[in-house]
This record gives sequence, C-alpha cells and structure tokens, in this order.
Amino acid sequence: MLDLSFLEELTNPWSASCNICNSEHIYRYGLCADCFSKLERPEGARCRICKNRIDTVGLCHLCMSERPEYEELFVPFVFSGDLRRLILKFKEGNARYLRYIFGQMALDAVPKEVWDNVSLLVPIPSSEKSFKERGYNQSELICNEINRVTGIPVATDVLYRTSEVKTKRLKMQERREKIRLSYGYNRLIGDETVLLVDDVCTTGETLKACAEQLKFAGAKTVYCFSVARTELKKQ
Repeated sequence: MLDLSFLEELTNPWSASCNICNSEHIYRYGLCADCFSKLERPEGARCRICKNRIDTVGLCHLCMSERPEYEELFVPFVFSGDLRRLILKFKEGNARYLRYIFGQMALDAVPKEVWDNVSLLVPIPSSEKSFKERGYNQSELICNEINRVTGIPVATDVLYRTSEVKTKRLKMQERREKIRLSYGYNRLIGDETVLLVDDVCTTGETLKACAEQLKFAGAKTVYCFSVARTELKKQ
C-alpha cells in the first residue's frame, strides 16, 4: 500500500525547517528553539476544568454556575502570536501537514493516566458549509494523527453540526443557547471514555455543547483537548 504520509513529508517537509522562521535547527514540534520559546502558555491561576484565567484557585464562575459535562480541558498554549498564525494556516490555508505538529502537542499535553483510559477520539464536527469550503475538518485531522500513534479509534459519525452560528451580536445567554442547539448526536457510543478534540477553544461553549451531546450518546467520561485557547477576562 502507498505510504501517503511519506509522500506528504517529501512534499511538505514540516520537520526539515522551522514552520515559523524557516531555521534549519529544529527543536520541538517542527519549530526552532527560539520560536518554541515564544509560544505563550496558559500560566498563572486557571480554572481546573476549562483553564480560564481566575483570581483565585479552583473553578471559574462559569464552571461553578453550570459545570460542564467534560472533566477537564487540556490546552498547552494560548491562541496568540506565531501559534495563532500557524493554526489559522492549518484551519484556512490548506496546511494539512500541520496535523503532525498539533497531534504531537496533544500527545504531550494529555496526561498518561488519561491516555490510559481514553477509548475513543471524537473531533468537533464542521458545518457542511465549512467542510465544503476547506475540504477537510481540521479537528478530524488532529484525531487521525493521534490515532496513527496510539491506535485509539476515531469516531467521526457520532456528533453533527446543524449550521454555522453567528453569535457576535448576541448576549451571553443567547449565544450559549444558540451554540448548544447547533450540535447533536447521530448514534449511541456506549460506555466510552472520550477525548473531544478541537484546534482552538474561544469561549468554551462549543466544547460544552459537544460534551453534553456525547454524554447524551452514552459516554462515561469526556475529556477535551485544544491546541490553544483565547484569553478571556478573568472570572
């Protein structure tokens, strides 16, 4: 069988030079040491569940008022600077080969004790419109890379998205309800421990909505991974 990953490495040598500055000295994640050191991490006081910034310890106000259906979000970086540009290139620029980098970030960010229990990988679904425009679901590509390394099966037919949701002019509660209603599940999955995978966590409402649907579908436990998250105001 033709090794497509090998051909892709030849045509898009993501590990031959830094994916940000083109330096030939690779340090980690297809980046040189200098570019890697500039990646912003979600440091400081953080919500134990959603990793939002807080002024104390424990949970943010949002997670305390309505606890998500997932146990914890694992997110190694903040959506800023060069990483932001790299993710947008992956998301909108057809740079599918970057899944190797983001998949490795997931493997490192999620603790071993969680990996030991994860039995199913589920990507955040794309809308039909987004999938037609891009030709792929970027979250699914990350799942496929994790699967290549771990063998954990990927389920792309569990969740579905009804449509694009425009929420910029909506109030918080209206926005949350719109997002919640835009996702559903197609089938039951049984007593699985799921890792729900996305590229970027913005408000966190998409992860909440999809985790809720996974629980409705029968999942025992849901964890989340996102390559990066936007910084919200402290809760």
